[in-house]
Amino acid sequence: ALRIAGQVMSNLVLRDESEHVAEQVQQGSSLHRALGESGRFPPMMVHMVASGEASGELETMLERSAVNQERELEMTLGTVMSLFEPVMVVVMGGMVLLIVLVILLTITTNTTLVTFLLLLVILVVMLLLLLLPITNTFIQTYLL
Repeated sequence: ALRIAGQVMSNLVLRDESEHVAEQVQQGSSLHRALGESGRFPPMMVHMVASGEASGELETMLERSAVNQERELEMTLGTVMSLFEPVMVVVMGGMVLLIVLVILLTITTNTTLVTFLLLLVILVVMLLLLLLPITNTFIQTYLL
């Protein structure tokens, strides 16, 4: 079961560690000892697995551990996103300021360089607006 669970993991480091844990358990080590020696799994999970092994309620403890880790992940994601959103607002505000300045410069001076800069700034703003959902997905998928 450990090998199968490890094969569906998207995190390559945890996939390798779960393979190593499966080998240790197959050789007779307890699950919590193998998880603890790995150093890659959260200490709370290791303690809950140890408690589940001792009490005979391993399935219940694994479910509780999964719920705890999901809750921690949601809190971390909420924190990261709450920090990321104000930064994006400031960046967008700066882009709007640049657009306004370039438009005013275009009105006061008739240069092709200024119009080129205006088009460049508009392109960058549109690109940032397109990348915002992709960035959120990237953070949720790979960083946390």
